[in-house]
Formats: sequence, structure tokens, C-alpha cells
Amino acid sequence: MNNDEENKKTQTLLTNLDPIVEEINRTLLSSKAIPNKRKEISLILMKISTYKNLRKNHQNSDSVEAEIESLASIFSSTDNILKNISEEEYISEYLDNGLFQKFNDISSEIKRLVE
Repeated sequence: MNNDEENKKTQTLLTNLDPIVEEINRTLLSSKAIPNKRKEISLILMKISTYKNLRKNHQNSDSVEAEIESLASIFSSTDNILKNISEEEYISEYLDNGLFQKFNDISSEIKRLVE
């Protein structure tokens, strides 16, 4: 497979993942009222904003690497915050909010797209 074909496949995958990033964004915004994770949530929202700017200003294959790194950082940070939340005593706030179900749905969609 040549470089152009790989770039097209990568761009297709990134395009398919863009709505997932937007769903993570919406889910985190709706969870922002939960005070004990405000700082971490704000950091992920900032990473999402950076990713969106990279996608909007996509120009060359160097951008693709930055987009992938940014996307990986979003997913990793989101995963970490969910692990931390699941280990806290105030987990019921998040369960009542539907946070875990929303992210379970997002995770299932990511797996479907990547496989």
C-alpha cells in the first residue's frame, strides 16, 4: 500500500471518529456540573478543541500525525478520568448522570469503527 492510500484510509478513519469526539465533548459538557472533576474535564475539552482545530486546518501528512496524537490523547485522558471516577466513593453521582452508559456507547462505536 502506498503512502497516498494509507493517508486516505487514515483520513477516512479520522472522519468517522470525528462524531465520536463530538459525542465525548457533549457528554463531558453535560457532566461539567460534577465539581470534583471539573479541572480534568476542562483539560479534555481543551484537547478536543485542539483536535478540532487540527482537523479544520488539515494540510499535509505531518498534520495527520498530530491529529492522531491528539485523538489518542483525548481517548487516553477520557479513559483515565473514567477509571478514576469508577474508583471514587461518589460514583453514584456519575451513575445517576448516565456518564458510564454514555461512554460505554461511545466505546462500542469506536470499536466498531476501528475493527
